[in-house]
Amino acid sequence: GLGILITNLFVNYINEAFYSNNIKIHIGIGEIKRASVCLIYQAKINKTNKEIANALTTITFYDYKKLKIARIPKKFLLSIGLSDHKLKIV
Repeated sequence: GLGILITNLFVNYINEAFYSNNIKIHIGIGEIKRASVCLIYQAKINKTNKEIANALTTITFYDYKKLKIARIPKKFLLSIGLSDHKLKIV
């Protein structure tokens, strides 16, 4: 069946945080290609709005039955508010 691989992961630690901090994480969509999507993260301390880290992951869709990379499913695109006809997928 269809699954995902984390093919890239970059994390930038900017400031310290502590166990008692309430942390808010914003997630956004970056570059979208035929078989992958970049997700962008920003972590901030909720009380002070101080950024503590940002990150980027690339998720690549993979067909484990065919053992090869697969196109992004339309259902996934719809779940993030996009449709494949609105995108120029590289």
